[in-house]
Amino acid sequence: MTHLPIENQYSPFVTVDRFSELTGLTKGQVSRLIRERYLPVFKLSNSKQISKAYYINLLQIKTELEQNTSNVINLYKKEN
Repeated sequence: MTHLPIENQYSPFVTVDRFSELTGLTKGQVSRLIRERYLPVFKLSNSKQISKAYYINLLQIKTELEQNTSNVINLYKKEN
């Protein structure tokens, strides 16, 4: 059996719970980032129904960061 490079062994899609664990953000904070469209997400579906769960696309986040290294990403809005 051949082994894939480590970056190919994991799914580039994670649940809100897993993204929360990876980033240290609360689930509420992640949900807010999804609602405000800061995170690229999708829902799974079959021919009969659409899942209620969101999946965050880590590959798209990585690609955007690589292309926009000069941009600052601010996940929090300043409160006045």
